Amino acid sequence: GGRFAQALPRGFAKTSIASRAALWSVLNAHRKYVVIYCSNAGAAEKLVEGMKQELENNPLLLAMFPSSVFPIRCLDGKPQGTTSQTYRGELTKQKWRAHQIVLPTIPGCLASGSVIEAKAVNASRGSQHTTPAGVVLRPDFIILDDPQTDEDALNPSTVAKIVRKIKRSVLRSGGHSASTACVANVTVIEEDDVAESFLNDPSWMAVRFKMMQSMPTNLEKHWLGTYREIRQNFDKSDSGSRRRALQSSLEYYIENRKDMDEGAKASWEWCYNY
Repeated sequence: GGRFAQALPRGFAKTSIASRAALWSVLNAHRKYVVIYCSNAGAAEKLVEGMKQELENNPLLLAMFPSSVFPIRCLDGKPQGTTSQTYRGELTKQKWRAHQIVLPTIPGCLASGSVIEAKAVNASRGSQHTTPAGVVLRPDFIILDDPQTDEDALNPSTVAKIVRKIKRSVLRSGGHSASTACVANVTVIEEDDVAESFLNDPSWMAVRFKMMQSMPTNLEKHWLGTYREIRQNFDKSDSGSRRRALQSSLEYYIENRKDMDEGAKASWEWCYNY
């Protein structure tokens, strides 16, 4: 029933974290019904497609969770086979929809029949699933994955509408008998936007991750001084001139790397293309 908001910079793999967390929680049988809420339906379908690719192609998942993943591999990428697939004469009842994955029903498997969904925030009602045994499942873990767009963040009335939708519908989608756990992966775009509404809510735990934990000691001297002058000194009408400026700035960095990196500490060391 906990509430946890974490703010991360752009490019810090929020969606990858959300999708892997959903797979981890259901495959390990920590949760039975996980819903990820996105800013729109297109983002939700793209996220589900990524999880399908993991289940169909990741050899580590097959090795670690064969009873859940092997029946999926047996479909050979043909989702229409879910309606007729059987195990020991009984239908596996798995579903492979644009917005929903229902894992196969396999006796003895703790993750049997678990559900992962991704939806737009404005489509938060009606989240429930009935198992082959007739048990009605409601979400027991919710992930908010960047529930606002850049345009949403600029409009205070839209921000208020999204926050109200999350509080009144999304967080209550688990029913009245239990408090549904929720993690919000967000990026602050504007002051008092949707992200800050939850980061500043006293009833939520919250943490903010910076791109840089500390900036370089010689920021003004090198990065904002000589390095910037070299990097920006090119003929804007000549693409070759720009490439030469970039190469020259790189050479300057290599020559002065120790001084330029002094005091700098990145939150995520591998957050760039080596």
